[in-house]
Amino acid sequence: MIPPKWTRELDDRLRELGKLGGPPFADIARILSAESGKHFTSNACIGRSHRLGMPLRGRPRGRFGAALQGVTPVKAAAPTKLKTSPRWRKRKRGAKGPVFFERLQPHHCRYPVTDTPPHLFCAKQRRDGSPYCEEHHALAHYPQRKQA
Repeated sequence: MIPPKWTRELDDRLRELGKLGGPPFADIARILSAESGKHFTSNACIGRSHRLGMPLRGRPRGRFGAALQGVTPVKAAAPTKLKTSPRWRKRKRGAKGPVFFERLQPHHCRYPVTDTPPHLFCAKQRRDGSPYCEEHHALAHYPQRKQA
C-alpha cells in the first residue's frame, strides 16, 4: 500500500484537529481519511504531527511517561564545560589524565570518569583480565564470597 501524500490543506486540518484536548489520533486518522478519500493511519498522523512541530499531547507512554507529562520538545543547549572528578585535578604534572574514547589504547582503563557526554575515561594501566585499573576494578566488582 502506498502511503498518502500530505498536502498543505491536510497539514492545516491536522493542526486544527490535533490541538490540545482534541480527539485521539485514531479518530483524527478516520476524519482525515473520510474527508480526503485517502487512507491515513493513526501512526501516520502522529509522525506528521511530530514533523510539523506540534506539541506533545495525550498521555506519554514508555519508561519515562509520567515524567514527560506536559513537556514540549526544546532545542538542545550549547555544550557546557566538562566536569571531571576532583581527583583528576590533583594529579602530578606529567601524569596522564583522563582521555576521550577515541584516544583509548588497549592498555588503558575503560572506567568512565564523567557523567555527561563527551565522556572521559580513566586511562591508567589496566589490570590483567579486566577492562579497569586496580582502583576501578575494586569499585566495579564485589569481592568473591568464601564457600561455606
